[in-house]
Amino acid sequence: MNFSIKYKLLLTFVVATVAVVSAMLLQMIWSFDRGFLQYVNTIEEESQNQLVTILTDEYLSTGGWDTLQHDGRRWREYQFSAYARSQNLWRQSNIENDEKAAPAVTFADTPPAPAVNGENHSEGARGEGSYNNAMRYSRLILLDKNKELLIGRVQDMDEMLLKPINKQGELVGYLGIRPNRQLTDYYDLRFSARQVREFLLIALVTIVIAIILILPLSRNLVKPINKLAGATRDLSSGNYKVRIPVDSNDEIGHLSRDFNSLANTLEQNENARRQWIADISHELRTPLTIMRGEIEAMQDGIRQVNPERLNALHNEVMNLNRLIGDLYELSLSDIGALSYHKRDVDAGEIINISLAALSDDFSEKNIKVSIQKDADCKYGLFADPDRLQQLFTNLLTNSLRYTDTGGELRISLGRTKGKLVIGFQDSGPGVDSNDLPRLFERLYRVDSSRNRKTGGAGLGLSICKNIVEAHEGTISAQASPMGGLWINIELPIEA
Repeated sequence: MNFSIKYKLLLTFVVATVAVVSAMLLQMIWSFDRGFLQYVNTIEEESQNQLVTILTDEYLSTGGWDTLQHDGRRWREYQFSAYARSQNLWRQSNIENDEKAAPAVTFADTPPAPAVNGENHSEGARGEGSYNNAMRYSRLILLDKNKELLIGRVQDMDEMLLKPINKQGELVGYLGIRPNRQLTDYYDLRFSARQVREFLLIALVTIVIAIILILPLSRNLVKPINKLAGATRDLSSGNYKVRIPVDSNDEIGHLSRDFNSLANTLEQNENARRQWIADISHELRTPLTIMRGEIEAMQDGIRQVNPERLNALHNEVMNLNRLIGDLYELSLSDIGALSYHKRDVDAGEIINISLAALSDDFSEKNIKVSIQKDADCKYGLFADPDRLQQLFTNLLTNSLRYTDTGGELRISLGRTKGKLVIGFQDSGPGVDSNDLPRLFERLYRVDSSRNRKTGGAGLGLSICKNIVEAHEGTISAQASPMGGLWINIELPIEA
């Protein structure tokens, strides 16, 4: 049978409460029985002291134990008398304590102790309790000074506790008693049973109160979890706008915040995916539309088929081919399928190779290119040389494409804090500060300079970012002091 988490929590709390209350109950019962038995033994000890006094008087009056030894009734009466005297002393002690606490209150005289030699014993005894007291005192024995048994029966003398009986400093005998290991008096047993019942009642009431309190608590604990479960179902069905109100700072509150963060990320990714599809469709449709128009115009005889028209169509095909190639490389990089074959390389040499391939294009546009680095220094990296060349070629092409004729490009290499720092700074036109953080987004264009007349599709810098991150580096964009764009790259230096 499957239980909801609410009932699992309730069951856990109830089991824990029952276990704790049961342990406390057993401890209380054990402690009470032990303490009450100690209390009864204390009263018995006082009764034994009184009996020792009575037996001392008996020995003085008769000159020995012979009379008492042959008079069982007198022996029992002495025991009852000793018990009654101890009870009177206990009552008198309580009365004196109460009078000290409240002197204005008066108390009646305490009942007299039961007399010896045939007088009424019912006043000092307690009905059925008298029998139990008699049974209690059947554990008493009387020994002479040589520890020879005079009165009573004993099975194991080692178990007996002996109190000496002295006559004017002379040892004349012993009063022996077997220690009380458990309660035997009827009223003591009934009182102990009543306390146990009250303890059980208290434990039962405690458990009921705990259940009453735990039920709403478990419901409140489960309520945010149910909200999370419902929101998760909405999220899995495609509702990325779902959010959970956070009204606590505990683990559930942190989980709700994490859920909201996840939902927000999924919503942004979904929006980016839709924008990505729309941008790709737009980028693919533009060259196809141009090519279709040119071809249909030629078919209708509006335009003649000549080398110039064919070259225009060829350029559009090449632009479309570059766009598809960039998209393919970007998709490979995203899924981690873009292969990297890293080895020890010199970043300065790779920059020189990339720059040599585009030197004619920079010269044709009259853009001055300069490299700032130490002549005798090698800038070693553990990297893929082909991907680094692709990175530098994309950045050089980017500057070539968007820098005005007669401008300048400065390339710098340097070391700092275990990293190789490579900078590409070009002259105007510049990029608005609001556009700088978005330059590495896919298909993002800056309207003032990055348009289709330059042939860019807005994927070059995205590919550059993926290559740099694959080499555990960082890439950023900021305004150049020369008025253009400053691309800054940091790559870990070879150890």
